[in-house]
Amino acid sequence: MHISEVSWERIVTIPDTFKAGEKLEAEILNFDKESQRVNLSIKKLIKDPFEEKLKSYAVDQKISGSIVKILSNGVLVSVGEE
Repeated sequence: MHISEVSWERIVTIPDTFKAGEKLEAEILNFDKESQRVNLSIKKLIKDPFEEKLKSYAVDQKISGSIVKILSNGVLVSVGEE
């Protein structure tokens, strides 16, 4: 399982979150027959908190935020609630 499919929150390393032999539930994303791999996702079983938060804003509503990080493809903006 790719680290990006573990949680909606940022996780630095998977071993901090899970232990060997631990049982968990996950959604199967796809099968790769060539490499004999199954791609799984835990976060697909949980509602996206960002989608839920978007429901509290109206289209064209103006909000204030602070730039958290500047990336090569855009910026991350905090709107004050996490």
